[in-house]
Amino acid sequence: MKFSKKLIYISIFIIISFIIFIIYKQTFVKVKQIPLEKKTVQRTISSPGIVKSKNEADISFANIGKIEKIYVKKNSKVIKGTLLASIDNFVDHQSANAYKDSRDIALRDKDLFIKQYENDMDAAGGEDEYNIQIRKYNELISKAEASYRAQLGIVSKGYIYAPFDGYIIDINKNEGEVAGIGEVIIKIADLDNLYFEIQVDQEDYGYLNIGQNAEISLESFTNEIFDGKVNFLPKYVKEVTTGNFVIDIEFSEQNKDKALVGMKGDAYIILAKTDTEVHSLTFDDIYYDIEDKPYIYILENNRIKKLYIELGLQGDIFTEIKTPIQNFIIAPLDSKQILVEGKLAKITK
Repeated sequence: MKFSKKLIYISIFIIISFIIFIIYKQTFVKVKQIPLEKKTVQRTISSPGIVKSKNEADISFANIGKIEKIYVKKNSKVIKGTLLASIDNFVDHQSANAYKDSRDIALRDKDLFIKQYENDMDAAGGEDEYNIQIRKYNELISKAEASYRAQLGIVSKGYIYAPFDGYIIDINKNEGEVAGIGEVIIKIADLDNLYFEIQVDQEDYGYLNIGQNAEISLESFTNEIFDGKVNFLPKYVKEVTTGNFVIDIEFSEQNKDKALVGMKGDAYIILAKTDTEVHSLTFDDIYYDIEDKPYIYILENNRIKKLYIELGLQGDIFTEIKTPIQNFIIAPLDSKQILVEGKLAKITK
């Protein structure tokens, strides 16, 4: 009797377990479908940067004084050597004129002496005395000339000129205001020769080469891509505090006219890129086993199946999928869900 009851209990347990197993196997798991997209996959190095000019200068006076005249206007085009501004240096001009008069008087006195005694040196005290007097005049003229030239140098500090052809992009002072030594008065830039400057860390620097293609996205043109190429790679770390290298990217001719000095954005230097659009998935939709072999989940006969795949180029966002896939690719609805191979599943939109 006891054996019969024990057998009954065992039978009931087996039946209940079987029912639970069947119910478990027949329960559909809700999953989402992942589209296999056709994309041009690329791997890049990205960095924020700013548009700069190859020729750009902050112009200032080498002397202190009140600004007498500004000869240009903002956004005006100038050529090399154009007078940009001057300071009131009347006293310096007067001093220069005084030194010039001193030099001219010494020259005139020498000419008069020569005319008077060149043919009658005895009247000048003899030939030796004549030559001594000539040397004195020459020394006096030389000193006066040096003083005059030095004063002209001081006068020239009251003028600033365009160092190259370009555009006036900023004027920081008004006429009548005092300009200090080295204080930026006018900013000039060659707007026909622009480039995009970025910084890359030392780990990424080794991947770069002159001539690599790049794509630039400017904040002012969110829906437009500017093409370019790596134009300059430094041989030293410029930003000592960060340890970064400063890289120049030259704009292509296509739409570079829209870029303006000071615009900010991001550059993407292309390290590798597929020749055409390929089947691809985002890296979040690809899984790896303990041996680092890639696989995905597919839906086969309404059941979850693990499918090992061959990868191509692994880009920044998308990864090339070389394995032909005929079934629906699936993924969990959220990060908490775990897919179990063999379970029934249903795609939920």
